[in-house]
Amino acid sequence: MHTPHPAATPPDESWTMLEFSGPFALNNGPMFIRLAALDAAEPARFGLRVEEKHCNPLHICHGGMLATFMDIVLARGLQYDMGKPQGQLLTMSMSLDYLAAAPLGAWLESRVSVLRKSRTTGFVQAVIYDGETPVLRGNGIFRIPAK
Repeated sequence: MHTPHPAATPPDESWTMLEFSGPFALNNGPMFIRLAALDAAEPARFGLRVEEKHCNPLHICHGGMLATFMDIVLARGLQYDMGKPQGQLLTMSMSLDYLAAAPLGAWLESRVSVLRKSRTTGFVQAVIYDGETPVLRGNGIFRIPAK
């Protein structure tokens, strides 16, 4: 288990570290999850503290890191909506709109909505916020592997 840098901690105890099955996501974290006190249609909420390793030379979160976080937010949100927090979903398509910069030290938090799902495909959208400021909006289509 990865121990986050002390500055990478979430804002309160309602968050737990999101466990991953592979090294890529682990090396780009730590990322956190909250399952309590959510909006009715929200399957889970995900968080990330912007660390130096996530930043570009301007000390703002790199667009590639935001894209990585969004891909994980969309896929994991769909998994939790399906009641299967583990397993693999394959990203078929992802569209992103960068709305604002996220500075070093910012706490980023998602709002996920599952739009539609079939036996083989899920459609998900999310917005990632820094406080009340929307930073990134994304839409994804994911292949749901056969059981």
